[in-house]
Amino acid sequence: MKHLAAFFIFCFSSAALLAQDYYPGYTKGQPTRAWKTASAVVDLGIDWDNYGSMSFDRMMQFAKNPTAMKRDLGMFSEHITAETAGAFISVRATWNPLNKKTREYNENQELQLGMRLVSPKEAMVTYQSQELDSSIVFCNLHGEINLDAAYIFKGTWGDNWLWHIGGGFSAGWSTGNEMIILSGRYYDPELHPTTQEAMEEERFAARNVYYSRLSIPYGIAYRVGENGYFGLSFRRNIGLQFIQGQDATVVANSGSFGLSYRYEL
Repeated sequence: MKHLAAFFIFCFSSAALLAQDYYPGYTKGQPTRAWKTASAVVDLGIDWDNYGSMSFDRMMQFAKNPTAMKRDLGMFSEHITAETAGAFISVRATWNPLNKKTREYNENQELQLGMRLVSPKEAMVTYQSQELDSSIVFCNLHGEINLDAAYIFKGTWGDNWLWHIGGGFSAGWSTGNEMIILSGRYYDPELHPTTQEAMEEERFAARNVYYSRLSIPYGIAYRVGENGYFGLSFRRNIGLQFIQGQDATVVANSGSFGLSYRYEL
């Protein structure tokens, strides 16, 4: 609830700022605000990151006490999972800008401000030995809270289809940080570690993680009712991951896709 409260405070403060008079010399009947509230948007979907490369040393940077996680890995082969994914919910408010020349609002352009909550995503480095009938999996698990801003251009096809594309920026921080070691019998490398037999689980403290991303949001939607649109939303990102006390790492390939509902005000 505190995250949702923070979002509404964020949007209310933004709306108050955007609603300030922009043209003090206006005449009666002309718009007086630089921005007009346009819509509210909710997205649900999958958010993913591909680190490009992952290693045991990189994994240990997430740990607050990597020494406690050391194991004898001399007879094991290494398998790396560099891609992570989690479910997300995104809530945004949008505003149309006022055209200085025509004194009308540009309804084909929008400023979007909002918040995105992402469920825990898991990065893994796995060590396996078929001879020893054993496997050890090192995991980092954390969710995200992101504040998003984007400027988009939108248009219509016919009377019912709506499309959009633009550019955006987000900044976020991790939640629920954990380091986990899963130990068990050997399993097929194509399977998930939770398929191990006689699995044992150890948990350790992890460092805070921070993100900044540049993004290209785009999507398409179909009119539902008088004021609603239901459709698909996508986002491609490039950004930086900052592990507390460590150097920043570029995450060049990440994004999201989901179902979107827009309500026009």
